[in-house]
Amino acid sequence: MIIRAPVSGRVTAIDLKVGEHRDAGQRLAEVTPPNGMKLSAEIDEFYLSRVHTGQVANIDLNGKPVKITVQRVYPQVHDGRFRVDLDFDGTAPTELVAGETAQGRLQLGDDSRGRIVPVGPFLDRTGGDWIFVAGARRLVGERRRIKVGRRTVEQLEILGGLAVGERVIISDYAALEKGRARPS
Repeated sequence: MIIRAPVSGRVTAIDLKVGEHRDAGQRLAEVTPPNGMKLSAEIDEFYLSRVHTGQVANIDLNGKPVKITVQRVYPQVHDGRFRVDLDFDGTAPTELVAGETAQGRLQLGDDSRGRIVPVGPFLDRTGGDWIFVAGARRLVGERRRIKVGRRTVEQLEILGGLAVGERVIISDYAALEKGRARPS
């Protein structure tokens, strides 16, 4: 038996079993055209008002950055998340596999100058209320109250309590609070 697909492309899903009967017009497989791949992402509902069509994002695919654009925002929130569809700028990469997971970045605001520190284990203990600032000779750390702003998975914006250039300790504070260890 020969079956022709209505479009050329790659078979990305097939649901056939030996001996199974299918009627005319029933779906046999999924064929994805070379330029038909798109990405779907779920984003925390906190960012719903800041995501819109046309925004540019980047994903890492096999170690290379690939540019994508938000094509559609689904405003329905399920389990604290909403969904967006993203399309490639140009043809989808040939190495992309249907169902594959990719890590990406979507910039939700303009670039602005700010004081930032890397996110670290200290946040578990302090909740972002305070931080240890390393002394001039790094022998003693000073516990200082801070005010935090925006946060990503990697960085924490500091709105107050730290001056530019001050060195901070972002590791776990359990030993420092007990006075058993000194910052290095």
